[in-house]
Amino acid sequence: MKTGVFVFDVMTKKPVTVYKDQNLVDCANLMKEREVNSLIVRDENNKVLGVAADEDFVRKVIAKN
Repeated sequence: MKTGVFVFDVMTKKPVTVYKDQNLVDCANLMKEREVNSLIVRDENNKVLGVAADEDFVRKVIAKN
């Protein structure tokens, strides 16, 4: 399906990043403050390791108690 809309048009221009060893509660609060649904996760060398999304928190942490 062609929409005429490109990724660049809808992406976050200033992504929020966290380090891999940051506390999940702190990350959740940061997501709330910055009004984002995901965080870019990086290591101590600033290498991007992946993305942590709010859905990850729900399925992998909260749902498992």
